[in-house]
Amino acid sequence: MAEQVELEEIIDEDYEPTSEEIQDYFQVLGLDWDEDQDLRWIARDALKAPLPENWKPCEDTASKEIYYFNFKTGESLWDHPMDGHFIEVYLPC
Repeated sequence: MAEQVELEEIIDEDYEPTSEEIQDYFQVLGLDWDEDQDLRWIARDALKAPLPENWKPCEDTASKEIYYFNFKTGESLWDHPMDGHFIEVYLPC
């Protein structure tokens, strides 16, 4: 049976996502790098966003996959819990 390890979320106030990281996250959000240039700030902000309250990053030690676990509700997600929020930010655009 695989072991699950709670990881510590480290917030670096000086962190600035690279262009490559922003471009990769654009794909996660379903945006087009060339057509949606005015929305790049959303990906940048998303990459800098902390996890919501009660959520922690965890690692499945067998697969080395990172997932997110809410210690209050017991919910777990493979995708960052804020992904849906940032998708909703650009939908009205």
